[in-house]
Amino acid sequence: MLDADVKVNEKTALPRVVPVRPPLARAQVSRGRVRAFVSAICIAFFVVLSRRSGKVGDDASSYTLCTEGGARIYTVDASKPLVECIVVDGKEIVDTGGFAEVTKRNRGRQSASDSGRLLDALKPKFPLRYVPSGAIVVPGLSDAHAHILQYGQSRQLDVRDAKSPEDVVTLVREYILARPDVLKDTSQWVVGMGFDHTTWPGGRWPTASVFEQDDIVKGRPIVIHSKDAHAVWVSQTILDTFCPCDDVSGGMVTRDPDGKANGVFVDDAQVLIPEPSPTHKQREQWFNTTMSDAVAHGLTAIHDAGLEPSAVIFFKRMADQGKLPIRIYAMRWYEVNGTYWGDKEEILVGHADNRLSVRSVKIFTDGALRSGGAALYEPYTDNPSTRGVLRISQEEMETVIPKFLKDGWQVNTHCIGDRANGIFLDVIGGVPPEDVRALRPRVEHAQIVALPDLKRFGELGVIASVQPTHATDDMWYAEDRLGPERIRGTYAWRSLLDGGASLALGSDMPVEGVSPFAGFYAAITRLTPEGESPHGPGGWFPQECITRAEALKGMTLDAAYASFTENVTGSLEPGKRADFVILDTDIMTVPVTEILKVKVVTTAVDGKAVFGRI
Repeated sequence: MLDADVKVNEKTALPRVVPVRPPLARAQVSRGRVRAFVSAICIAFFVVLSRRSGKVGDDASSYTLCTEGGARIYTVDASKPLVECIVVDGKEIVDTGGFAEVTKRNRGRQSASDSGRLLDALKPKFPLRYVPSGAIVVPGLSDAHAHILQYGQSRQLDVRDAKSPEDVVTLVREYILARPDVLKDTSQWVVGMGFDHTTWPGGRWPTASVFEQDDIVKGRPIVIHSKDAHAVWVSQTILDTFCPCDDVSGGMVTRDPDGKANGVFVDDAQVLIPEPSPTHKQREQWFNTTMSDAVAHGLTAIHDAGLEPSAVIFFKRMADQGKLPIRIYAMRWYEVNGTYWGDKEEILVGHADNRLSVRSVKIFTDGALRSGGAALYEPYTDNPSTRGVLRISQEEMETVIPKFLKDGWQVNTHCIGDRANGIFLDVIGGVPPEDVRALRPRVEHAQIVALPDLKRFGELGVIASVQPTHATDDMWYAEDRLGPERIRGTYAWRSLLDGGASLALGSDMPVEGVSPFAGFYAAITRLTPEGESPHGPGGWFPQECITRAEALKGMTLDAAYASFTENVTGSLEPGKRADFVILDTDIMTVPVTEILKVKVVTTAVDGKAVFGRI
């Protein structure tokens, strides 16, 4: 028992016992208080020194990035889905968590400078950065299906807003008049993209004769690609150069009553119109246009869905020159009935410090729903004369797909109609399961799937690479084209997920726009940006909506899985590359009507800003 002094309470005259601590105890208390005081001073210095960096704006190779007012960093890491801070050291994330725990560990990483001065010793190794008030951080966003060079090219002459063939001619005229070199040289090809005849009066295919009605436009080689990239509309000069021409298996040529080609070439018939090969300078211009738009919309990775050999060479050259601001996952084009190349061409994995991978093949199975080329089991409801087009035979698929898998290539197959999807699933069902697990085959689009086939994606391990804005674009005519039963398996994302499939989200730009937030919004609402659908404001078949968390995962971690990079990117966790996006709006909580108003503050790849500043 401690010794005690006895004192008397003057009011009560009762003795009060006051314990007396031994000298050692007093010394311990004194030292403890000093340590606490010094620690408080150190923390205060740390916070002050850190806050000198203040808001997002100063670039640094190593830093701690935090949100104010609570945890607002969506990591897509199941063990820590929402944190307050991430710590970036060079290209990698080294820590995540709450402010207190991260700063405590951050202090533990500090070391004094050679001078040994206290201020230098207290200076944090990872200076603090704060995002703007109300902003959030998400992992870098991926577009799992896009066409990089075609998007850049389409931005040169974009006719998506045209309401008639005559509107397209007006846009072509304006394009020519704005370019003196093209105006003077009538032999220069004029190439545009975006026409959609289904939205024009009458819904009929346009003809070459329309171009001849304008004095500036007529007599020139003109090619306008359709919005879905499954048809080209050409001028009379093009027809005079390349026709007469026969029909092509897997394609269609529109003709006048006399049987002469009159202007449109659909699906495989497009090969009849060989466009001039672009120069490296042209490709670089298109590439830079796309990259500028991509990073401004938060994209840190794009899966390019089909490169012909010279384009692969272009991308490798750009990678070797350090000109890829984001990560590119490329699919090499397979030519139907062509020479098998899977055992000859080089597989690139993580080339140029994980900026370029070329390890997948793109195979076209059918056409598109809009142009009537999607391959169906039963005839189209609005055109019983056709079941669409198979662009490759089942026999060829059964031959080349196992060979590509054996040679180490991921197989990514364009399948839109239920018959196309079913055939591909049948082929994969005959492949050894270990090859499927190792090489993760993908269906690109998976738009119309027979109801029994929906669960086969998950059972077989086939990734569904889908584009949500296609649904909100097609929903106005899809049921008329497919009928009330077949429509139930159309854009059935919820059913695919519930069946165990992995869902990777993309845009298919330039078929749709570049913004991943348009896809995010469409995936969770199945509405137009104006909040409309054929079924009203509740969405088109709303039971097939997915959640916000699932949509975010589909354009981050699941897209990374679809490109074999889930251990490198896709979530914000220690050991992964520091690819992230700062958004001014919390898309995970705001009303859906606010989602499309979101602005990107910063896009970072390998910890460095490629748009905005950190």
